[in-house]
Amino acid sequence: MIREARPNDSARISEVGGVPWGLMSKLRCPCCGSRFEIGFDLRPSEEGLRDGVLRCDCYEYPVVSGIAVLRQMGPVSSTRNEAVEYLKKSDPNGALRWLFKYGTATGVPGLDPISTEATGRAGIFRRLRKSLRISPPPLHVGPGQLRNGFHGALQAARPRGYSDYLFHRLANPSLLGAIPPLVVFGDACREKATGRVLDLLCGTGHASAILRALRPEVQIVMADSDFVNLFLARQFVVSRGAALCVDAELPLPFGDSSFDGLFCLDGLHYVRSKVALLREVDRIVSTDGVWLFPHMHNLTAENGNPGAPLSTEGYAVRFSFGHQRLVPEHEVLHQFQANGCLDLTAQSDPISMTSCNALTLLGARTEKLWNKHSGLDDALCRRPDLLGFNPLYHVENVPDGLMLRSVWPSEPLRQECIGNMPVLPEAVHVPQHVVEEIVELRSAGTLSDDVRKLLRSFVLVILPECYPRTGFTA
Repeated sequence: MIREARPNDSARISEVGGVPWGLMSKLRCPCCGSRFEIGFDLRPSEEGLRDGVLRCDCYEYPVVSGIAVLRQMGPVSSTRNEAVEYLKKSDPNGALRWLFKYGTATGVPGLDPISTEATGRAGIFRRLRKSLRISPPPLHVGPGQLRNGFHGALQAARPRGYSDYLFHRLANPSLLGAIPPLVVFGDACREKATGRVLDLLCGTGHASAILRALRPEVQIVMADSDFVNLFLARQFVVSRGAALCVDAELPLPFGDSSFDGLFCLDGLHYVRSKVALLREVDRIVSTDGVWLFPHMHNLTAENGNPGAPLSTEGYAVRFSFGHQRLVPEHEVLHQFQANGCLDLTAQSDPISMTSCNALTLLGARTEKLWNKHSGLDDALCRRPDLLGFNPLYHVENVPDGLMLRSVWPSEPLRQECIGNMPVLPEAVHVPQHVVEEIVELRSAGTLSDDVRKLLRSFVLVILPECYPRTGFTA
């Protein structure tokens, strides 16, 4: 019988905290470089700044729903934006509405939550309230107040094609190819002094959620230019992750050596000022830190929505600091799916890197990481309670277990994810004894060959807590 373990509602509510006080000393204004002081705090908390204002020498920045918006929006001569004006009137709900309309910067059209009309984009807050089951407008969300959850909120807050893309990130090779190096990256960061990691251009936080599952002791700071994505990430995907809305084309708003690790998934090719950004990466990563850039589009190969990619040689020149390994994404996937490993002993073949459509780069200050990393599939079982079937699959009961069949929400998304190299199988039969073995992982922790195969094929994945685990008991 199909059983569904429902997400833990209370685990994904941003009410639990704000910008941590311990992070505040690391923050700098991206424009003038000065430190911040607290302008005012509407909801004092020991855990951090939830709703208030950060003031520097040149500007006042809003903090709304625990997200510090460190972007200057408005004329050059202005010293604040409208969100700050709402906060000064003790109206954080108004600030949130304004940021939902004007705080999107991903190229996806901003949706208008302010109008009370019920049609088109103007109905976003009405639809989002339905997903969150709260009184208007959505700000102080408490445990047990979610109805349609993450999927419903995405459909309310993001255009259809983009919401499908975000919900099904675990069907996309761009994220799947990041998982093996993310295991290596997380293990390296765990050994550092603070274990603080920046997820730059984080989207809705799926990679952060996977890293949190792999290494819960690591402190994750999410940063993105799109406030709406950050809001959804905090509400559903990584509820206790610190979140900052930043402009990656400007200096990053952190002091020197603020992080022991930095990763940026599927983002660098969308940044124009790559040289300036990578200088910032070198500056804010500690003297023994590591950095990971999975899924960098390759200039010499075909890519949908390519951004402004570089060639393999171009990336190698721009990453002129520390030591680097560049690996074709398809090779990362092949090594993991065949042997559960990632071999970093030597640079990949230049010809294979020229012809691949995406590259993975792992960098470090020392050469300690340049060996063969095995047992990465075992590492994915560190939190067996978070394992579940990939959300792409529809799960059916069959006489001897479960049948999983892929269901793509749209043909464009299927084409984007399949490309020239399908990663996920179209259909999988999971015998009942294998289902029971997965459940028993929570106590036994031993991988059978059948379970290992499901992990390596990404049929069985680490799921953020906002996804139901269909086929398993709670």
